[in-house]
Amino acid sequence: MGERAGRASEVKRVRSLPGPLMRMVDAAGGGEPLAYFELVPKIAYLALMGADALNGSDHHTVVCKLEDPAPTVTAHPLPILEGVRVDNTGVLFKKDPDMTELYLVDRVVEGKPEAPASEALDKAIRKWLSPPVRAALKDLPDVWLRADGKAMSLTLYGPADAEKLNELLTTADVVFAEYGADGGPSLFGDDEEQEAAPPPPPAKKASTKKDAGAKA
Repeated sequence: MGERAGRASEVKRVRSLPGPLMRMVDAAGGGEPLAYFELVPKIAYLALMGADALNGSDHHTVVCKLEDPAPTVTAHPLPILEGVRVDNTGVLFKKDPDMTELYLVDRVVEGKPEAPASEALDKAIRKWLSPPVRAALKDLPDVWLRADGKAMSLTLYGPADAEKLNELLTTADVVFAEYGADGGPSLFGDDEEQEAAPPPPPAKKASTKKDAGAKA
């Protein structure tokens, strides 16, 4: 991931997101919009969202357009109950036990009906969650990855400083390089651009509500 690291010198703040990408933000929990930043013109954005009456946690979500339709999938941290990870009932990766240990891979995105389980669907999901994508997820095992049609999102729930946002963008950059629209250009801009910190979340009181990242 390091070869694509670095930070664009300018990140444009925008007022809204394209409809299909906004739906991915809503699937991640919606909430009160704090700021939207354009990472790649018209195809990749960072949404900073605050908790509201329906969403119990702040979240930070990178949304991107894809070149080709993806299988409908949500990969999220495998829940832990009383210090023990629950049984993994999602799509399993027999050749990647670390992925199966860390992530629950569901055949659904919030707001849509779950597709019937089938070996063909599971095979398509395993193929889409390629070795580079899985490696990126395992490097940041608290990130949520969602894909549906020609849109995807990666989300971190709860507080996130500039370093954590950079980790989120680095993970998203790997997935976008694999499947992003227009050939998946770097979310960090040109390699020759000066490195800088990602945009910090706007000032806001911390939420005391239950962290939505625990939902599964």
